[in-house]
Amino acid sequence: MVRDARPADARRFEEIRVAGWKAAYSGMVDDDFLASYAVEDERVVQRERWLADLPAGHVMLVAEAAGGVVGGAILTPSRDDDAPDAAELLALYIDPARRFSGVGSGLLTAGFARMPQLLQTLWVLEGNSPARRFYERHGFVPDGGHKLLELPGRPPEIRYRRPRLG
Repeated sequence: MVRDARPADARRFEEIRVAGWKAAYSGMVDDDFLASYAVEDERVVQRERWLADLPAGHVMLVAEAAGGVVGGAILTPSRDDDAPDAAELLALYIDPARRFSGVGSGLLTAGFARMPQLLQTLWVLEGNSPARRFYERHGFVPDGGHKLLELPGRPPEIRYRRPRLG
């Protein structure tokens, strides 16, 4: 089941985000950074506040299974100057135990369905082959956008895009 996120979901979302980074980014993001990466109470509080007063045009969804949150997605208007009229997937995190179970597809589809923009974009680590294959299966293609993530080791990210479906 996919639903709008609530402030009470903030901690679980952060737990999934951190676990997801550790599971997916090994070898792409500095190993020492990932080893020390943890849920921060301050970030949980910030997310709770953000969810309590979600800005217009922003969407945060969570997926539930067996009564618990197993994934989440955040979508906003694009942050990119060269794609000002796009919707952007900022985050899609799935509990590592639930990866490849359809949860990500459900969140991706439901999230972009809520965004009115005709262009949809996202950024993904260049070396994250499983995520790239996932997005490509959903019709996204690289568009030439490239940047370095502001993390130790500065891993490269590439931007994907597709037209709004339906």
